[in-house]
Amino acid sequence: MHKPNLQPIQLINKLEFEPNMIRLGTGELSPELFPRKKMQSVFQSISDKIGSLGYLEPKGLLPLTKIISAYLKKHGVDVSPDCILIVSGALQALQLISIGILQPGSTIFVEKPSYIKSLSVFQSTGMKLTGLSMDEYGIRVNEIKRSNKNTTLLYTIPTFHNPTGIIMPEERRNKIITICEKERVPIIEDDVYRELWLDELPPKPLKSKDKNGSVLYLGSISKTLAPWFRIGWLVGPEPVVNRLGDIKMQTDYGSSSLSQWALAEWMASGLYEENILEVREKLRIRRQVALNALERNFSDIAIWNKPKGGFRASLPVVDANIFILGVALASFFWFTGITTIASVFRNNINIKVMRWINLICGGVMIYYGLKLVYTFIVMIR
Repeated sequence: MHKPNLQPIQLINKLEFEPNMIRLGTGELSPELFPRKKMQSVFQSISDKIGSLGYLEPKGLLPLTKIISAYLKKHGVDVSPDCILIVSGALQALQLISIGILQPGSTIFVEKPSYIKSLSVFQSTGMKLTGLSMDEYGIRVNEIKRSNKNTTLLYTIPTFHNPTGIIMPEERRNKIITICEKERVPIIEDDVYRELWLDELPPKPLKSKDKNGSVLYLGSISKTLAPWFRIGWLVGPEPVVNRLGDIKMQTDYGSSSLSQWALAEWMASGLYEENILEVREKLRIRRQVALNALERNFSDIAIWNKPKGGFRASLPVVDANIFILGVALASFFWFTGITTIASVFRNNINIKVMRWINLICGGVMIYYGLKLVYTFIVMIR
């Protein structure tokens, strides 16, 4: 019987990368930044290395966990491959933690605001969320207090926070670790944006300061390479990783074997870090284009932070509240002013003129209302 000889490289050649839409909410690289030629080279290389595409071990492909272990050491996170679990993106890691470690009804400290998709995962598994306010340096440390026995952990995005873009400085990170150890509050550190720094290397992860195994660390390539790999990693104490690995096997029998082999080749060959350098350079150019557009179109109604990495430019925390209040007040006074004038002079104005006034004023209100809403959405993304 004839056996089809379809190489992975042929599949890559058939893929179409022209997007139907630009999604601002998911946080991902433009399809134009996808390294197609390098991806073809990687798949060509692994086609001769893969002996089997059967189910892998619960924690994932061992060569990949070894490579990630070495990769994390560069960021000050010194862990063995046995303490690493390969997951299908950071969101799956949060789901596994929620169903495998936490009790239903547990209270989780989260930043206010925080990544809405992560909050949805916690809420869908029966967790209660307590928001911690932020300043320009991240979480306000004095708000981290175990108020009751159900306060289980803190979920934080200290590096290029989503959605504010804040980078938690070294001093604040030290305080977070100290207070969480004192209050016996474990930490989930979501660090998926770390490699997307544009100006200077961010401080080392909270996990690098963890001496007691109280920080569960999440990483991913969805932001730095391609979301469709669906590969991320969870780092924690070996017993915790073993338990979550068993639950993952019961859930989906492991993340894609092909994706794991491909990522192992990407990282072992040096192509991954080479590609990140290219991505940073292109993101610097795009950041400047975006800032120029904001300055040209919205400088009269808002100010914003220059992002030092990640994907988002945001309003300063205090100014965001002022901006929202300003939009509400402007809309209120505009609407009440127009309706009051129309009501007082309705008997002295020709009905056709009144109709045109209504149409013009209505059009202006809709235009500026949409413009303000659009501006606000762009700022908080």
